[in-house]
Amino acid sequence: MRIRSSLVLVFSLLILTFAGSALADLKSFPAQGRLFVGNTVVRPTELNREMTAQGLDTFNGLTSFGVEITYPALRFLDLGMRYTRRLGMEYVSGGNSTLHYGAIGQNAILLLARVPFLRTSVFKFDIFAGAGGTNTTLEMKTPSLDGKLSKVGPAEWFAAPTWSYGASAGLGYKKFYFFVEGGFERNVITKMASSGTMTGNVGTLDLSGRYVMLGLLFDGISASRK
Repeated sequence: MRIRSSLVLVFSLLILTFAGSALADLKSFPAQGRLFVGNTVVRPTELNREMTAQGLDTFNGLTSFGVEITYPALRFLDLGMRYTRRLGMEYVSGGNSTLHYGAIGQNAILLLARVPFLRTSVFKFDIFAGAGGTNTTLEMKTPSLDGKLSKVGPAEWFAAPTWSYGASAGLGYKKFYFFVEGGFERNVITKMASSGTMTGNVGTLDLSGRYVMLGLLFDGISASRK
């Protein structure tokens, strides 16, 4: 885990350094913006075991939404940042009560690099890789359990590393496109702080998995730096 965390940090610093260097002499530059919603297939083994023990449905997926901004650093390289909010909630298994539940909330920042293979006025295709960090909370409330696990960095800075890779394709015209993206994200949280009556049965929260997202892509928007 320490090796992976170090690689995430190095990758992020490289993107930040490259981005700062590329923008140093630019007052304005063409940027690309994305708004998206998506779903990640997850199988958090330890959490689902506890959910079952508490009479709750297990987690099989997380809903996500967010925004991304990138800019062309080189002819075949776009650099940027993505913010993602992930949410999941499950209730009593086989029942209709919403008073007892398990809920996941996560904020994630990803520094990413995109390599565009095809750019036309009607179609776009690229692959990407990125690394960053997350803040995560897990809340559970049942007749025998009421508490929270969290992994949040100091001053709300990001506490756990994450990385992702995938490909996206967009169809539209000139500056406006609908796009679909698919990929895989590594998203594991350990050493969470506990409150309330949460037990130690969930030591690792593994939210890694394949994902698909849909959204709007705005190409060629003008960005500036002062």
